[in-house]
Amino acid sequence: MFHKILVATDGSENALRAARFALELWRLQPEAKVALIHVYSVTPYTSVPPEAPFLPSLEKFIEEKSRQILDNTAKILQEAGVKVETITAEGEPGRVICDYAKKHGYDHIVIGARGSGLAELLFGSVAEKVVHLASCPVAVVK
Repeated sequence: MFHKILVATDGSENALRAARFALELWRLQPEAKVALIHVYSVTPYTSVPPEAPFLPSLEKFIEEKSRQILDNTAKILQEAGVKVETITAEGEPGRVICDYAKKHGYDHIVIGARGSGLAELLFGSVAEKVVHLASCPVAVVK
């Protein structure tokens, strides 16, 4: 079976479905550890100088939005009694999710089939990248 489940979330409806699926996995193995990860990406074509006066406001906005996404998703699991760790990271989501899972010994990744970002429509699915790069089983939830 599995001992550590990493659930990727961007707050989309499919990500919430993925959290519900992870809950069902946890019910099969209630001693499994469950963590939520939200990875945000500042696109490379929006280079912002580090001294830009609005940068602290942008960082605060991203931090608040990430916390909101994680809290909303965590609620699904916590209401069923699951103790959930939450992680926020910056970078290319597919790679960061897989690197985090490998580094921290997760043996299962759960992710929604299609997220909410415009970049995903233009550059491809994060779920596809996770399936391609992951070193453990991946459940893609629609």
